[in-house]
Amino acid sequence: MKYDFVNLAQRDKTACIKWDKTFLKMFCGNEEATPYWVADMEYKVAPEISKVAKELVNFETYGYSSYSDIKEIFINFVEKRHDLVINKSQISLCQGVLNSISTALYLNCKKEDGVIIPFPAYKPFVDIANNIGLKVLPCKLKRTEDSFEFDFEAFEELCKTAKAFILCSPHNPSAKVYSKETLYKICDIANKYNVFVISDEIHADLVFKNEKFYSFIEIAKEKNTKAMVTMAPSKTFNIAGEFFSISLFNDLELKKEFDDFRVALHCNSSPYFSTTLAREAYKEGLPWLLEAIEVLEDNARFIENYTKEKIPYIKPLKAQASFICFWDCRALLPFIEKDAKMNKELYNSRIAKQSGLVSMFFGTRADVCLNDGTWFGDEEYKGYVRFNYGTSLDDIKEALSKIEKAVNQLVETYQHL
Repeated sequence: MKYDFVNLAQRDKTACIKWDKTFLKMFCGNEEATPYWVADMEYKVAPEISKVAKELVNFETYGYSSYSDIKEIFINFVEKRHDLVINKSQISLCQGVLNSISTALYLNCKKEDGVIIPFPAYKPFVDIANNIGLKVLPCKLKRTEDSFEFDFEAFEELCKTAKAFILCSPHNPSAKVYSKETLYKICDIANKYNVFVISDEIHADLVFKNEKFYSFIEIAKEKNTKAMVTMAPSKTFNIAGEFFSISLFNDLELKKEFDDFRVALHCNSSPYFSTTLAREAYKEGLPWLLEAIEVLEDNARFIENYTKEKIPYIKPLKAQASFICFWDCRALLPFIEKDAKMNKELYNSRIAKQSGLVSMFFGTRADVCLNDGTWFGDEEYKGYVRFNYGTSLDDIKEALSKIEKAVNQLVETYQHL
């Protein structure tokens, strides 16, 4: 390979949230655990991005900026990566995906309007809706043998009283890539009840080689569905700390309202560093990205094979994109609940405020920090955790070895109690 995905950046003594001891304790109960939780990767960025970042620093002047070509660069990138054809008139340059989602909801919903969110869900979607004063309408995805799928009967029932729907495509936390048929059906139901669709496609560029990704913007155009799509280079190129995103519209009146509101809030400027790095990523980063995808898919398959062979109590869902996978640990839950009763000091929810029993078990017994399933919804997901495998294979092997040892000790201790 041309690029290095083995020698990782040393982030533990930086301002990195992922390695911060306060956050580690909050999410797993152990500030010394190794982090495999928040969704950014451990890889160094593409050298092309690093080079332009160094040039920015060395220039020593950081004033207002404007790039006239960034929309064309993005258009060229998505055409190469996704065979997606869009034009400049559809594009709004924004300061982050969540910022765009909250703006779109604020403009298209009134207080107490219902917004449908498929569960399990990325928690900030729920937070945004609550902050705006909207009513969250959970649409529980149906568990299949190796993933989740839409419950269209439940979705249609919710659409009868909903104003908006937040789609995460590919889905976080399951890393599922939705079929064209699924997206068509979403459009048909949304159109029937005049529901506005927001599609968060922040993980789209990381879809695995043999999977086919369809952006909702092209499906919505075919179906004449009221929609906004938001994309970003943040997960794609590991620059999540630089808040830059792209919002796409088919309805130009909807886009104008969105843009005008951002102008009114003075949120329409282009931050110098984030925009420069995003521009370079979209312009020069595709070769690095394609190699990264190969590494990530190999990591995902290794985890699947390792757990199947050595930790059968853990069943990872089939990842089709990105660097996150959702682990079904429900078979472990009865043992963990017994451990929690016997060792209350290790399962202190007052300390691990963003955790649950399963993530506290991995954090305190295996020294590995994962996102608890309850962070993505309610108690229905208390038997799940999310694992971030955007790191070296050696680190993954070490984490799995510690988890295997902890699981074996847990089962041996409590299987007869």
